[in-house]
Amino acid sequence: MSSTQSCCSVPSDAGDSIVDFYRRHYREWGVFAETVPTHSSRGERLRMELPRGKGSGWMEMVQIDRGLGVGMCDYLLEDPFESSYHDVSFRLGFHVLLSGGFEFAVPETGVRENVQGRELWLRKGRVGEIRYVQPARCVMRGFSIELPPAMVYAWLDGAPGGMCKCLEAMISDHHPVRGGTPRAFSPLVRSFPGTSSIVQTASRLLATPRDTVCDELRFESLTLDLYPVIPDAIAPETGET
Repeated sequence: MSSTQSCCSVPSDAGDSIVDFYRRHYREWGVFAETVPTHSSRGERLRMELPRGKGSGWMEMVQIDRGLGVGMCDYLLEDPFESSYHDVSFRLGFHVLLSGGFEFAVPETGVRENVQGRELWLRKGRVGEIRYVQPARCVMRGFSIELPPAMVYAWLDGAPGGMCKCLEAMISDHHPVRGGTPRAFSPLVRSFPGTSSIVQTASRLLATPRDTVCDELRFESLTLDLYPVIPDAIAPETGET
């Protein structure tokens, strides 16, 4: 969700659930309009759509198992849009942009980056103010998962040896893709093929219905399938196995 804050970016204010954060800030920005779910959800869920005249498409945030946050988007804005928010969370996030592009900046650190389609980014730690700019007439499709600390530790504990080593390297700022430079936002894969497992899994998730309890269970299962896919997607970039 990144028009300004990409669907590939899932912040959370202290004390807020991820869904609460999105609801509050998107209401303030006044670009997307919230739609009422047609059925009760197993977890917290927020769906926003672009009204006529502002573009077309949607973004959605779901909070599922043990606080795991899942963000999705597929939309196009009629006009350029920019905004900012203050991120004070300590969650670990992986963000996949399938198509489109946007620019973000972190004034506190002087970081300025352009994110493009078929990139995988890592986000961790407290960031502060983040500014986003998205161009008009650009189809934004993306997916993100964000884990609270307890889930990160459980992931590390349950991962096989090689995968655990890769995950620990990402979290501790020593992953080769990032050159060992500690940063809150870091590119893990700059360009992966459309046939890669992470692209296929993310695309299936965007297309998976979430209208019934069975749909939601299938969606949650697909989301959890991304855990082993992420290290696999990174390995070709680093030579890790």
